Amino acid sequence: MIEVTKAKKVEIKYPVGRKCKGDDGLVVIFWSEHKGTIVHAGESPLCVGSTEEIYKSCMNYDVWEPVDVEITDVIGIGESTEDGITYPVARKRKEDNMIVLFFSRNRGVVADVGTHEGMRTGYTFCFSDVTDNEWEAISMKIYG
Repeated sequence: MIEVTKAKKVEIKYPVGRKCKGDDGLVVIFWSEHKGTIVHAGESPLCVGSTEEIYKSCMNYDVWEPVDVEITDVIGIGESTEDGITYPVARKRKEDNMIVLFFSRNRGVVADVGTHEGMRTGYTFCFSDVTDNEWEAISMKIYG
């Protein structure tokens, strides 16, 4: 006897990392099926740190390849800016455990709201300076 049933829909636990299968090397962290933040622009003209809700579905494996994205605070790796920080960096705010991926001194995207009420994962905001004492440097890994 053979039993045929409809395949279960794959459930994705966000955020997830994806690399565009094109030649440009674009890497995006997806916060939902179509909303993502560019963490590596590769050869594309797009801006690192920009968050958009216009991407093709992160479940479209003809376009996107699942990748793990690890963000560490290693000094001397990559291109640092005038302030000596190599972006992006991950920080956890001590008062509420909110985790933010910073793309400049005070602009970042919320990766985990912690206990902060009113914030949403995947939204870009201006925060206090990344070097302020209220932030703790952390490493972060987002799986594909």
